[in-house]
Amino acid sequence: AGVAPADEAAGDVEGRGGADPTASQLSGQPALIRQAEVNGKTIYRVRVGPLGKTEATSLCTQLQGAGGQCFVAKN
Repeated sequence: AGVAPADEAAGDVEGRGGADPTASQLSGQPALIRQAEVNGKTIYRVRVGPLGKTEATSLCTQLQGAGGQCFVAKN
C-alpha cells in the first residue's frame, strides 16, 4: 500500500532503512514489492498484509502521519 523511491521501499520493509519514519510501521509485515514506472520515474509499490480492514486503515493512517503515501486496497 504505499509508493516510495527504490532505496526506501525495499530497505524499509526488509528492516534496513532505519532513517525512514515509515520503517517502524512496516517492520515485521509480510510485504510484496513491485517496481513501476510513473511519469518517467522508477517507483516501488509495497503491499503488506493480509490485514483486516480496520487494521489496514490504522496502518495506513500511521504511515500517512509519518509522511508516507498509502491507500487501503479492497483485495
